[in-house]
Amino acid sequence: MLTSNNDPQAAYNARNLERFKAEQRDRQRKKLMAGKADREHMEAVRGVQWRTRLTAVERKLLEVKTYLRYDPQNADLRAEAEALEEMYLELMGAA
Repeated sequence: MLTSNNDPQAAYNARNLERFKAEQRDRQRKKLMAGKADREHMEAVRGVQWRTRLTAVERKLLEVKTYLRYDPQNADLRAEAEALEEMYLELMGAA
């Protein structure tokens, strides 16, 4: 912004305006960077949560299949194993 040398108030106002605009740009840049960091953090958290659920289903499925090996006629265990296999396949499909 051009100001005349003999108007110190206009020069002061122009400097303040430029400083204010620079601060706004800096705040906006920091906000964008923080948003990106938050998104990356949430993606990592979701990955850990997904893997935790998958591991729990895998563990429970192995446990139920082991029980089925010793009691193959148990309808409740068979139903639970089928439900767990279905859940496992859904989780694998979400990957």
